Amino acid sequence: MSVIKGVEVQWAHIQQPDTRFDPVWKIDVVVDDDVMSKINKEVKEYSETVGIKFKKIKPKINDNDQKVITLKRNVNRADGGENDAHVCVGTVKNELTGELIKIKDLVGNGSVCNVQYSLFKWGPNKYGTGISLDLKGIQVLSLVSYGAADGDSLKKRRLQIVQKLRLMKKNLMKKILNNIRHI
Repeated sequence: MSVIKGVEVQWAHIQQPDTRFDPVWKIDVVVDDDVMSKINKEVKEYSETVGIKFKKIKPKINDNDQKVITLKRNVNRADGGENDAHVCVGTVKNELTGELIKIKDLVGNGSVCNVQYSLFKWGPNKYGTGISLDLKGIQVLSLVSYGAADGDSLKKRRLQIVQKLRLMKKNLMKKILNNIRHI
């Protein structure tokens, strides 16, 4: 599995699938040439491994002239079963379990995330064969809540994050000072 780190995301259907057509979890990821180069290198190597012709993944251009790729995961598999949902977490760990806390807020355009994916071969079918990027997980680094009419919810969320970071820093400093005292 691979991770695209610290990227802006848009049009996220990750807590709830997009059901306009076949149900699918998906997210648009803003990419630069370096990221695309890395992804296409992986796709080329994988295509050689699975024995299909390499076809370069090309980003689309959004309304802001940004290059974006869409990572998807179908809710339903071709065999009639259901795919497991991907994981969507934040950066804060549960103090009891040590696991990252899951994000329940809807992720809005402009959020910054780490996006995990794997490559998979599809087909042959009526569209041929190919390789797609299967959405595996999202770690939200900076949340812009979906549906905020103004900047208030973003300001409140950033304030919460800053306050949490300050508390973490304060607790860390206490631990360091206690360790120094015991030396």
